[in-house]
Amino acid sequence: MTNDLIAFLGARLDEDQAWAEACQGHRWQWVRSEDDQVVTANPAQEECLDEDSYGISLRSVENPDQEPSPIGHAEGVESSVAGHIVRHDPARVLRDVSADRKLLARYAEAVKEQEEALAAFRVARDEWGSSSEEYADAYKDWSDALLREGAFLTVIKDRVARFSDHPGYLQEWAP
Repeated sequence: MTNDLIAFLGARLDEDQAWAEACQGHRWQWVRSEDDQVVTANPAQEECLDEDSYGISLRSVENPDQEPSPIGHAEGVESSVAGHIVRHDPARVLRDVSADRKLLARYAEAVKEQEEALAAFRVARDEWGSSSEEYADAYKDWSDALLREGAFLTVIKDRVARFSDHPGYLQEWAP
């Protein structure tokens, strides 16, 4: 089950990364089409971003020294929708992918540490017996490593749950 879960998350991260990297620019902002002034979405203040204007354009702002390049143009965009689009631009997606890949790497390290601690525990048990101090220390090290591995797996399940609408998601992975 765990290998499938890790592979599933890795595949979703690959997809998210590919889509984000395929976008024109990674950091986005809205500008008024009539004068290129930056428009900040605030659903508490206005329903639409482009009321009384000629529409708005989504722009990439990768290099502040250059003219922002247009990604698209829209009219009647709800402020909440516009804000969501900019908040979840490709740059944020790529940061999320990077963080999840680090989580997977830390989990792999925890699995390795747990396996090594288990091997050391078995050696202590076989060489010194279950009443020895070496056995008690090895058992504690293994127990700690097992808890660490389990904690990482719990977080991974929480992160994978956002893909619960994907056809490959298994309910047994639910946190």
